[in-house]
Parts: sequence; C-alpha cells; structure tokens
Amino acid sequence: MNKILKKILLIIPHDSFDDNEYQELYSGLVNGDFDVEVASSHLSEAQGRFKCLVVPDVLVDFVEAGDYDGFVFVGEEAAREYYTSTTILRILDQASLSSKIIAAIGEAVPILAYTGKLAGIKVTGPEVERRRLEELGAIFTGNYIEINNNFITSRGPETIREFTTAIINTLDWTPHPSERVYLR
Repeated sequence: MNKILKKILLIIPHDSFDDNEYQELYSGLVNGDFDVEVASSHLSEAQGRFKCLVVPDVLVDFVEAGDYDGFVFVGEEAAREYYTSTTILRILDQASLSSKIIAAIGEAVPILAYTGKLAGIKVTGPEVERRRLEELGAIFTGNYIEINNNFITSRGPETIREFTTAIINTLDWTPHPSERVYLR
C-alpha cells in the first residue's frame, strides 16, 4: 500500500521573509515525507531578508484550502503584507472550517489573530507582538510553542526546530482526508 503524502503550503511574504525559518521549515517538512508547496503574493522570485531566492509554486490568490492538509506562515516583519489580506482571510476561514493545521512563526502569528480565530486561545509569538495579539483577543503566553486545537504558533527563529517538529507530529497524528474513517 502506498503512503499518501500530506500536502503542506508554506506561505511566505514576497520580499524579506525570514530565510532561516523558510529553509528549516521546508527541508524539515520535505524530510518528514510531506509534499510541500510554496505560495506568495507574486509568482516572481521571492527574496528573503538574507537574499535566499524562492520561486513560489502558487499565487495566494489561487489557493484553495481543500487542496492542502496544513498551512504554515513564515515570519519576519514582511509578513505584515498578509495581516489584513482578504485572500488570506478566505483561505484561513476555509482551512479552519475543515480543521486543517494552521501554523505561524514569529511576526507571522498576527496573521492568524487578524482572522478572529485566535480569540480566547493561548498563542505565542515575539514579545514585540504581545500587545497586538492581546488586542486581537488572543491569550499571549510567550512560550516557545503553543498548540491549541488546529493552531500552532511559535515565538520566532530561535524555536524553529521545535516548531517544525510540532507541525510534523501534529500532521502525522491527523489522518489524511482519504484515510479518515467516519462512524455513523
């Protein structure tokens, strides 16, 4: 029987994303036997803060939540381009309704909070985002990692290995839609 690969979408800002977060996440997920695609707001080469170049596979405008098992937002200050994006709101609404894994690290964490889905939920992120997250209704802990329902948040680049492991473990635990058993 062939193993069905779960499909993960890494969503990166088009300019100045965190190179190290992206590279660690991408290689960790691929090495964890996940099918990984990258999305951004443009299909031209996206450039990291330290000049890492990535050609996105898909434009965020054309992402359908049903096509993926999980969504991971890469941080850095440039992630703010998605804070109030109606496209991102649509994707996350669809993903949340289907209980997909939704993860964000560092300055990408507020993307999830702007959807209203983190209200009353424990999250973490960088200390500089504490006020914003609390104003958006989240319960800020400052821990390295927070896993709450289908949301995984991470404080920042210093927690990248733990964050990647949490995503892998959570996705390994969650059955692929074609593997789910429904009882009546």
